[in-house]
Amino acid sequence: MKSYTINLVPKVTLCKKLNDLGFSYSNDNYFYWINIGENKWNLIYDTVDLIDIENKAKEIVRAPTLTEILELIPNEINNHTDGEEIFTIQKILDNEIYWVAQYIYYSYLSPDFRPTISFKNKSLPNAAASLLIWLVENNYVKFEY
Repeated sequence: MKSYTINLVPKVTLCKKLNDLGFSYSNDNYFYWINIGENKWNLIYDTVDLIDIENKAKEIVRAPTLTEILELIPNEINNHTDGEEIFTIQKILDNEIYWVAQYIYYSYLSPDFRPTISFKNKSLPNAAASLLIWLVENNYVKFEY
């Protein structure tokens, strides 16, 4: 069984939430979180690996890639007559390095930039998944079934 870096996909709890909301996967995504017992999770790739471990796994959770998540996040939301909210990703230093997935309000009338919704995490897939979950729960994005 191959082992993969966790920075390719969000953590298990976010993957479960996305699955519960109806996240639709591309045909070439084969990442899975596998619970091997005692709340220990392994990330595997490929259905061959899945077949090898499927009978031993306590739980299997399909995991979206960062690319799949970012493709569903709109470039902008809530257009206003005086500005718009634009999607941005930032890498910031706040005692440690963090990723921020957010919408920033940009005013046409003044140099006003302010975050309107923001998720910060050490992992970019986790920050992006958190934002996508918020977008779905607040009816900005609908998953197609």
